[in-house]
Amino acid sequence: MNNFTKRLLTGIGFVSVLLSGIIFHPILFFVIFASITLLGLHEFYVLGRKMKAEPLMVTSLLIGFTIFTISFLNAAKIVDNHIFIIILPLFVLLTVFELYRKTPYPILNIAYSVFGILWIVIPFSLFSYFLYDTNLNSDNNYLINISDIYNGYNYKILLSFFLLLWSNDTFAYIFGVSFGKHRLFERISPKKSWEGFFGGVLMSVVMSVILSHFFEFYSIKFAIALAIVVSVFGTLGDLIESMFKRSIDVKDSGRLLPGHGGILDRFDGVFLASPIVFFIIYLFSWL
Repeated sequence: MNNFTKRLLTGIGFVSVLLSGIIFHPILFFVIFASITLLGLHEFYVLGRKMKAEPLMVTSLLIGFTIFTISFLNAAKIVDNHIFIIILPLFVLLTVFELYRKTPYPILNIAYSVFGILWIVIPFSLFSYFLYDTNLNSDNNYLINISDIYNGYNYKILLSFFLLLWSNDTFAYIFGVSFGKHRLFERISPKKSWEGFFGGVLMSVVMSVILSHFFEFYSIKFAIALAIVVSVFGTLGDLIESMFKRSIDVKDSGRLLPGHGGILDRFDGVFLASPIVFFIIYLFSWL
C-alpha cells in the first residue's frame, strides 16, 4: 500500500470516527473524545522524555480524565459547578508523588505534567460546552436522571468548529502552493506563507457564512467571528506544535495514525482555537 492510499484511508476513517462522536449521541462523544484526550496526553508525555522530563504519567492521565469527565457532566447539567473542587487535591497529589520519586529534575517533571493538562485536556474538555446550552442566563436546573443527557444536546457548533478548522487547513495549503511567496514564520514552518494564511481565513469565512444558513441558530456576525478565530488561532496552534517538535527534533508527534502522524499532529489547531471559541460563544451569549 503506497503512502497516498494509506493517508487517504486513515483520513477517511479518522474523520468518520470524529463526526460519529460529534453527531450521533452524547455518550459516543464522551467515549471518543475522552479517548482522544488521553491518547494525546500520553503522546505529549512520551515526547517529554526526549527533553529529559519524566512526567507523572498515571497521575496526570487520571487528572486529565477527571477534568474531561466532570466538564462533560457539568455542561450536560448532570452536576453543578461545585464538582470542580475535586481537581484541587489531585494537583496536590501530583506534587506529593513527585516528592517520592528519585528524579534529577523534579520541577521540570511537575511543570511538564501540568502543562500537558493545560495544553491538551482543557481545550478538549471545553468541547462539551460547545455541545450544550451556553447561555449564562439560562436556568440552572440540573438533571436528576443521566438518561436525560440528550436534552439540550446540539452538535452544530462543534461540527462547525471542525469544518472551519479543516477548511482553513485545506485552503491555506491550496493558496500557499498556488500563490505563496512570502513566508509566514520561516524559522518554525518554512512552507507556510502569508498568501496561504489569508486564503485559509477567507475561505473559512465563506464556509462559516454558508453554515450559518443551514444552522440558523447563529448570526452572520457570529459566523464571521467564529471563522476568523478558528483560522487565526488554529494556525498559531499549528505553529506552536511545530515549535515543540523542532525543539526535540522529531517530525511527527506519534505513529498512531498511519500517514498522518500522531494525535497531536491532527489536533494541533485545536489547542489554542478551542479556548478562544469558548470565549466567543459566551461573549455572544451576553450580547
